[in-house]
Amino acid sequence: MEHIEYLESFGISSKEAKVLYSCMQSEGISASNIAKKTGIERTNVYKILESLVSKGLVSTYKLENVTRYRSLEPDNLLELLKDNIKKFEKNISTFKQIYSDKTHAPKVELFAGRTSMRRVIASIINKNLPYCAFGGVEQAYRQNYFENIPSGLLAQERKVSGRIILSPDEKTIILSNEEYRIASHPLPKNICIVINGEIVVILNWGEYCNAIIITDKKIANDYLILFDGLWIQAKKVSSKKLLSLELKDGDILR
Repeated sequence: MEHIEYLESFGISSKEAKVLYSCMQSEGISASNIAKKTGIERTNVYKILESLVSKGLVSTYKLENVTRYRSLEPDNLLELLKDNIKKFEKNISTFKQIYSDKTHAPKVELFAGRTSMRRVIASIINKNLPYCAFGGVEQAYRQNYFENIPSGLLAQERKVSGRIILSPDEKTIILSNEEYRIASHPLPKNICIVINGEIVVILNWGEYCNAIIITDKKIANDYLILFDGLWIQAKKVSSKKLLSLELKDGDILR
């Protein structure tokens, strides 16, 4: 229920939100009636009400010797929420320090489909950080070229520099902001690896195309070491001697 989800913004559980919503619907409601409305066992309802009262979200009073509960008025609930936000903002620097001090596990994300992969490539370029790429560069350009703003042109427009290692005889779209070298042996055609800051992106342009994004400084650095090793071994080549990739509508693989 949408209203219940809104109430969870107070940092309370789904069950607490259901009980609070029941209290909001009545001028004064007993624990037994709350249990009937929510389907929560009465013993648990008492514990939840105790928690809500301690948080200042619910008040109590007695009528005919029965304890009844009611929520704060919506305006007061909003003010309470604002106060909690102000308290958090006041201590945000402390929480940021705690967060940065911990050991972060690598973040791994999977995106499927060519449209998603093109967006991934565009997001890399939008970071405006130097990038390195190797393996299946030609295929990546073929698959990604036909967009409103092709990634290569976007990179050139943003003046983002890149180092590219190509397979022998592999074609590419030649950009003024990219430096190229030719590998001494063929690289995988359908897998392109891009290193960008703390991010490693593995683009798979095979039958089931997908993109894997790994966000981790150490892993990105290890991939960069791998790239630099290949870069040193690769043959220097001027853009004039590269095989230029001229794309037509029929070239894209769908």
